[in-house]
Amino acid sequence: MLGVLRTRNKGFTIVELLIVIVVIAILAAITIVAYTGIQERAKNTQMVSVVEAYTKGLKAYLVQNNDTMPVSSTACFNGNACWGGVTASTSQTLLAAMGTVMGTLPSIPSPYAMLIVPNGTTADSVNGGNYTGHYILYQQSDTFDCTEVLGMRYLNDSVAAVGIKNCRLAFE
Repeated sequence: MLGVLRTRNKGFTIVELLIVIVVIAILAAITIVAYTGIQERAKNTQMVSVVEAYTKGLKAYLVQNNDTMPVSSTACFNGNACWGGVTASTSQTLLAAMGTVMGTLPSIPSPYAMLIVPNGTTADSVNGGNYTGHYILYQQSDTFDCTEVLGMRYLNDSVAAVGIKNCRLAFE
């Protein structure tokens, strides 16, 4: 039967379907990577804003209290014992003092920490040697550089944990 025409079934071939699936998977992967980067940048921007807010509050506190720091030992701005040797009671004292000048205190984004070190000593990687005085230590993602905040001088940074960096700024 030479005159019989074959009719093709309508639909997609397996190759065409696989190509569509691969293209969708590539687009999804690109979107997920971009979204993760956006979240990380937003969290770091939030942390810098929190550092700026607490720095302004601490400066206002010092003006109102004859340049006397609210605590005499290291304290965390989240009110907990966020660092080795830091007590929750000292951190609560710091928060109570900050609340008198700031009112509502900004929250520190998880998983980061921020603390004040009154009369501490740390390396000064910019000017060389050591820096002795008040400084703020804050944490951020290790993919971003530590930044100067409100004219506070950058001192140094170090690795805190996988993906997290400690940044130290002189509080002068």
